[in-house]
Amino acid sequence: MKKHSLYNVILVVFVIMAVISSISIYFSSVQYKKDLLETAIEEKTHLAEVVNEFTGSSAMSLQISSFPDLESDFIDEMARFKDVIYIRIIKPGGEIYQSSIKEELGENINDLQIAKVLSSKTIVMKDEFFKGQKIKTIIYPGYGDRTIWIGFSLESMEKSTNFIFFREIVTSIGGLLSTILVMFLVLRAIINPLKRMALSFEEMRKGNFSVKIETKTKDEIGKLADNFNEMIKDLEESKVTLEEEKNTL
Repeated sequence: MKKHSLYNVILVVFVIMAVISSISIYFSSVQYKKDLLETAIEEKTHLAEVVNEFTGSSAMSLQISSFPDLESDFIDEMARFKDVIYIRIIKPGGEIYQSSIKEELGENINDLQIAKVLSSKTIVMKDEFFKGQKIKTIIYPGYGDRTIWIGFSLESMEKSTNFIFFREIVTSIGGLLSTILVMFLVLRAIINPLKRMALSFEEMRKGNFSVKIETKTKDEIGKLADNFNEMIKDLEESKVTLEEEKNTL
């Protein structure tokens, strides 16, 4: 029968625990990132609702007509919201009516999603790149067949997810190493006396009954070693007695 060292068994257990922990941390991080994204989408959708209510209500339309910069200032203020890259109000034909990015005012956007949002009156999410940065954009159906575009960054979400991932990895590794260290010390206290006991049995098979197991522990292992030493002592005395009787005969 093939023999396995308990230390090797502990190593295998450590590897298995590490793999399980890594898989658990990975899926936990994926779920955490998904939750962050859902929260961000809810926040930005609510922001689009606020922008739509402010710029599309009849009461605000009167105020905006009296103070032309009111709408633009409001868009700029809302664009300060966390992770927001831009806020746009786009007419049905694709013309940018209002935007927190002043340089693009009056430009046209050819996007099939505009017609889809206006016809279905449902929110559309899209991924895009803005100035080399990957962002998500919410296209919200607004009043007067206009669409509200909220583009927001994913950078802070990625940083938060990476931080949580590495923190969990470090914590998990620390916990595993601590567990393995404790198990190693416990096994060492058990295995070393057992090894000495095995060597003593080998010596006994050779006829050497003068062996003795030295142990400083007072636990079950120490008691076992003491019993083993007593057994060897009894065997040695029995051997001596038999030799004397043999010589007498």
